[in-house]
Amino acid sequence: MKSIAVLFFLLAGVHAAAQTPLQKIGQTPGGSGFHVNYDSASQRLFVGCGGSVRMYDASRDDTLLLIGHRAFHSLINETYVDEDILYVAANHDGFWALDIRHPEMPVLGHYPTEGNLAAFDIDMYGDTLYFADRGTVTELTFSPARGFQKMREFGSGTVMCVERRNDLIAVGSRIFLAGQVEVFDAGDVSTPMASWSHNLVAHLEDLQFADGSDSIIYLCGGYSNLATRGEFWALQYDGSTLDSIARYTINGFLPGIASADIINMDSRNDTLYLATMAGLHNLETDVPVLDATGLPDDSLRVIDHIRPGLWHFDVSLADGIDYLAISSEWIGFVWRKLDNPIAWDTSEVYMTGGWGNSSQLRGDTLWVAMEGYGLAAYLLDDLHYASGYIQDQELLNIFTQFIASFVFVDDTLVWLSNHELYNLKPWHEGGTPVLAGSAEGAGIGLGLAETARGKRVVSSTYNALASLDIGGELRLYDPYAAPDYPLLHTVKIEGAPHVFTVEGDSVWVGAQVDAEWCVAVYVIEADTFRLAAHAAAPGKVYSVSKDGCRIAVACKLAGVAWYTYTGDTFVREGSLPVFSLNAVDVKVKNEYLYIAEQKKGLIVYD
Repeated sequence: MKSIAVLFFLLAGVHAAAQTPLQKIGQTPGGSGFHVNYDSASQRLFVGCGGSVRMYDASRDDTLLLIGHRAFHSLINETYVDEDILYVAANHDGFWALDIRHPEMPVLGHYPTEGNLAAFDIDMYGDTLYFADRGTVTELTFSPARGFQKMREFGSGTVMCVERRNDLIAVGSRIFLAGQVEVFDAGDVSTPMASWSHNLVAHLEDLQFADGSDSIIYLCGGYSNLATRGEFWALQYDGSTLDSIARYTINGFLPGIASADIINMDSRNDTLYLATMAGLHNLETDVPVLDATGLPDDSLRVIDHIRPGLWHFDVSLADGIDYLAISSEWIGFVWRKLDNPIAWDTSEVYMTGGWGNSSQLRGDTLWVAMEGYGLAAYLLDDLHYASGYIQDQELLNIFTQFIASFVFVDDTLVWLSNHELYNLKPWHEGGTPVLAGSAEGAGIGLGLAETARGKRVVSSTYNALASLDIGGELRLYDPYAAPDYPLLHTVKIEGAPHVFTVEGDSVWVGAQVDAEWCVAVYVIEADTFRLAAHAAAPGKVYSVSKDGCRIAVACKLAGVAWYTYTGDTFVREGSLPVFSLNAVDVKVKNEYLYIAEQKKGLIVYD
């Protein structure tokens, strides 16, 4: 097969010059709240939400006004403000410099990352920038006229974070089965002056110097103990050695869903606010507040707990106005005065969208299922950058936090993966959607089958301990059997039953048969699933697509394979080499094979 195009998509990475690039002309606005950064000089709050950066005017303190919006190809990990320039670390999309004097935040410069490298952290000292890219620390300067100018590289392991304080540079990296912190002299970075490592911080996330001391370094150590415990450490550098002087841990774990990860922090006068994904009692994830003023002689003291919602990725203190911003996977971000109680039912929430799980184009309207946000609808033309990306182009949002997919039963009835059904007719007439009912349980994947007995909704479940591949079920429902929508039939499937596609009365699904990964087809007969045929797949199936008699499967690093189906037998036509692609999704259409590659984006084959 001949590769004919590459699109730099959400997880874009390496440019292939020999291929024809597709032009990206638009995208859905926002995404899950992942990063917040308040700049006191301009009184602006910068929010990284999915593959977008939003700029808010915070000069009125209690009310934020969206004044800028910029789209990227990848997740926003970090930002840094220097006067009128915003530096952005956009994961596999690299490092960027933006002009924040304009709502469009035009690009001033770009420093790409290559291969497995990704833009994770930024710091600046004087006119020197420090970029952490999962490989090294890169030291650069920048000017709009000359762009980025590389000076030197240093650090070892998988560098995740960096911060400079006066003549000291602290670098956090992940090494084999451990996390590591190195301290360098800014004048000579050839060899660290001191280093410290520990297996309990193997998933370290961030670090920063203490507010009142150059000798103390705070470390967000990620998680340990099979993700059931979050780790936060304080280290002290005495001029020759680096040692731990305090440790704080937090428990909280939902199997297969979240870990007790201490991922980010901010501080003021050594009062520390920690962003965690640790659910102590329920889904009200915790932001611990610690007093570190007694270090190194005293210990870390917990002085408060903030529980404003679900999984927190970042926090930012608004210096001078006593406000706190908290980014959240599920609620965008919270903006709240510190002297008020911050809880789920009292927080001022700014929704930014969610994780995009699935989408469907119907006419001129794009429908998107976003975990943490619900089902959203947009006019496709409104999503073009030329239409003014800063504008809120959303037509509809059915807010529900746990949604992975959806299916239209007809023009007015939509079934969500949480098994809620909504009647859209009132919305078409100028009102709001109406909850028509709900079926028992909840699923992940959805499809609509046309059977001899009429339309049927196919729903799939998948065990939460996904890495164990212990399977789940395909379930069958009549979408018109209100009000209870009883379960008609279920079949247990080993492997990945949430990965399937439906055509006519047949369901094409990733499964394990006799411990072998395969693509299987089930036919719906008399409201019952019947296994009709199966064929070996290259590995664990992450996506299945069908067009006519051709079927394709994506198996990440195990490759991509495609087949023809004769009516009772699979015939394997070909495959792409193992390890040449990390294929997470595949679509076959009109003799073209569309592959979503984890770092390269969308690749099209003839």
